[in-house]
Amino acid sequence: MRMIIMTSLAAMFAAPSLAADNPPGRYSLLSVDGGFVRLDTTTGDMVSCTNLGETFSCSPLAVTRTETKEQAPASETDRIAKLEQRLDMLEERSLTVPDSEDLDKALSAMEKFMRRFMDMAREEQDKTAL
Repeated sequence: MRMIIMTSLAAMFAAPSLAADNPPGRYSLLSVDGGFVRLDTTTGDMVSCTNLGETFSCSPLAVTRTETKEQAPASETDRIAKLEQRLDMLEERSLTVPDSEDLDKALSAMEKFMRRFMDMAREEQDKTAL
């Protein structure tokens, strides 16, 4: 019975690799304790199958992978494109140094503010000193 299951599993996994859309050698099987692991060499997806006596239980394995820009999902590609556009917009903006007239106006306003503040502080100090 075990031989029939193993033969049918081998045929089941070999059949997709013979299809026109799957190049030969796309899937790789690796024997592990109590079952096997199937690796999709194109996408990097892995499925672990364990022997449960007369049946096998298969579940996908979580795989951390680094993808190139061409392999990234469309949403990631769109996100990268938007970030690059924002970066280009920031680079196009040139920071201008204020001219001396604007700088003088800003400094005089700050000086006026500081003088008023110091006058108020002196008045409060004089009130509390009495």
